[in-house]
This record gives sequence, C-alpha cells and structure tokens, in this order.
Amino acid sequence: MKLASGPAAALAVAALPGLLVAQSATDTMTSLARQVHDRAIVIDGHADTPQRMIDKRFDIGVRHADGNVDIPRMRDGGLDALFFSIWVPGTVTGPSAVKRALEQIAAVRDAVRTHPNDLSLALTAADIRRAVAEHKVAALMGVEGGHMINSDLGVLRTYASLGVRYLTLTHNYNTAWAITGGESDNIIAANTWTGRVILIGLGGDDNLTGGEGNDLLLGGDGDDVLIGGKVGID
Repeated sequence: MKLASGPAAALAVAALPGLLVAQSATDTMTSLARQVHDRAIVIDGHADTPQRMIDKRFDIGVRHADGNVDIPRMRDGGLDALFFSIWVPGTVTGPSAVKRALEQIAAVRDAVRTHPNDLSLALTAADIRRAVAEHKVAALMGVEGGHMINSDLGVLRTYASLGVRYLTLTHNYNTAWAITGGESDNIIAANTWTGRVILIGLGGDDNLTGGEGNDLLLGGDGDDVLIGGKVGID
C-alpha cells in the first residue's frame, strides 16, 4: 500500500489533533446527555397512535417500519411515559364523536392489558413514578378537543373514569361553549352552554396538577372566566 506524502499528508497530520479534540468533546457531550436522560423521567406529551390502535391488525408491541410509536422504539429511546392523544376531527360531532373517542380509549386500555410487562396505565404522577420503578412505560391519555364530550359533563366524567387526564377545550373548530383561534364568528360561545366551562377534575391529593381534591383547571361563572378555581364535578 502506498502512503500519501508531501503537503497533503502534512496537512492531514496537522489537522488530526483538532479532529481528536472535537471527537473527544462530542463523546463527552454524548455521555453527559445520556446521564441526564437516564436520570430524568422522559415523557412524550402527545402521540396520535390511538388512531392506529383501533385497527385490530396493529400491534403496538412489535416494531413497525412505518409510523413513529411502538414499544420497541419506546424502549430504544428510553421513554418513560407517554400521553396517548384521543382525537376525532372537529367536523365529527355529537354521539359519533363520543363513540369514536371511546373506541380509542378502549384501544389504549387494551394495549395496556395485552402488554402488562411493558405498559402501565397511569392516572397520577405517583403512577408514573411507579411505572418507572417497574421498568415500564406509563400510558396516559388526553382528549384533544372539547367537541368529543358533546356538551355533556357526564361524558367528561366517563372519560375521566376510564383514565383520561386532560381535555383540550377545542381543536380546529368552535364548540357550543368554547372558541378556537381557527374561527372568530362565535365570540360569546363560552357563555352559551352551562355558564361554566370545566376542563377536567382530578380526584385525590396526588394528581397531575399537584393540587388537592378536585382541581378545576378552567372554570367560569357567567361572563367571568376564572383560572385555577376549584369545584367538585361529582
């Protein structure tokens, strides 16, 4: 084998220490990032995977060539907890929206039952910590759009009893009781339903909001909207 010589070889040798320093710095940063990652509880705040999970042919427990989320890739990425997003297009409303939301919630719960060694349903911050200690991924749920409760707090209570721990007020379209930035023709919608808008109430002293009892994350009375009020939803 013929070795390079001359100015090119000299330049390569001169650059070598800089390359080694850069590689060393990268290795140090990678090691530090890994240490931080391993110490932290890593949570993915939004995954639309339930829309795939309602298909009985989809198994979240195996690696897929498409999509972004499955248990093998959760493990590869060191994921500790995941909010599964329950979503139905805002153009689907009424009982149909509720039915489709319940189907996705059922699919998430079925996945937890099917993969008990990998997934654990989490309702509180303590549940997340417990799942991490058991080397499982904590599965949480949120409903993305107030249209999926069909203006019925009873539906909200049902979702909460099944494990849902947040509801966004809207998605792309206004509801009868909340407005979205996507539409501007219904500016008094928040006062047209019950006079009180409730996001969710979480029972117990150890909940995801850190408060006590039933925490009202968003509530109003008449024309006044109160942030951080407290009321029971039973």
